[in-house]
Amino acid sequence: MQHMLEQPAFTSLWRAFGRCPKPSRIAFLCSFLGGLLTYLYALTNPLLCVGDALTNVVSTSNQVGLGRGSSAWLCSLSPELSVPLVNGLIMLLATSLLAGVVVAYVELQSPLLAAAAGMVLALHPAVGNTLKYVHLADGYQIAALLAVVSLLLTDRYLFGWLAGVPLLVLALGTYQANLSLVVALMLVRALQLLIKPGVQVRSLLWLALRYMLYAAAALAVYYVLVGVFNRKYGIPLSGYQSVSSMGQLTPALVWDNFLACYRDFRKEITFLSFRPGFYINGYANYLYVPLAMGLTVAAYLSVQGKTPLKTALLIVLLALSPFLLCSIHIFNPASVYSLMTYSMAGLYLIGLVAMERLPDVLLRLAQAARGKTGMVLGGIR
Repeated sequence: MQHMLEQPAFTSLWRAFGRCPKPSRIAFLCSFLGGLLTYLYALTNPLLCVGDALTNVVSTSNQVGLGRGSSAWLCSLSPELSVPLVNGLIMLLATSLLAGVVVAYVELQSPLLAAAAGMVLALHPAVGNTLKYVHLADGYQIAALLAVVSLLLTDRYLFGWLAGVPLLVLALGTYQANLSLVVALMLVRALQLLIKPGVQVRSLLWLALRYMLYAAAALAVYYVLVGVFNRKYGIPLSGYQSVSSMGQLTPALVWDNFLACYRDFRKEITFLSFRPGFYINGYANYLYVPLAMGLTVAAYLSVQGKTPLKTALLIVLLALSPFLLCSIHIFNPASVYSLMTYSMAGLYLIGLVAMERLPDVLLRLAQAARGKTGMVLGGIR
């Protein structure tokens, strides 16, 4: 009998995996293995089910009343009877694929940094928090994967948005917080391009325009489909977590929520959790955040061809970083908790992207030091 791993389906998958860029493969493997080791105890102990998982042991995953009409579709890979091991393994597989796509999107080349990115995306508190909703965990992470794939297609191909918009709508229809994840990755990509040699301002502005049109189109389609689904099933939008007030924004409310995003960012880097009793002091972030931002600035200064406009773009992006990394409050002002803040993983991706430029930064510092030494020696002579 032919060995199972030698079956055509497995052979095709292995060949497809081998054609993926090496950094993406490393990110996938590190993400899956790291997540498996971290969450295995929870996945194999059903008695650890807490929160909504206790009241949804049998669930159709239908959340039309929450504006999540596609959640039942993306959760259909797992049985209606929640089995933590099955749901969890699908969740881990989707998260690992997401990690590989993110590494390709931000163009990480270092195997070590790719491995770190994979671990960050698998072990972020938002992923662990998803297991409290184990009946939806697989669908939520598949939706996040679709959101990242949609962003990659929009970024890489002129007409990639034609596939990107429907994929993002599908992701938002499962969990609206995926929009904040997309926004955070846009920020990481923008900073990566600013510190990358040879990138012109015109291409950056064109990409920003495509991003805005892509996100606006996806939101518009999503809101239309929410209305269609609610009328079709006769289920009004719930007031849960201000879902029923989605899109009903006034200038004053937008400004208040904008400032709240900065407060949420501070909470995230301070306690790594929003729920009382689960705080973990984030003192390391007090060191990490200025180091990551400082390294980003140093990487930019090491790039040839700087212009005042590019410098202004860098300053604006760094100033808006807390908002862009934790923008969920704009869409869900009622409450924000760890499950919604997967976008904060972008903070650590910024540091990894900047670290990839570290050799250039050190080279420029060495050149500057040699130049100053030469000037001093010339003055002595």
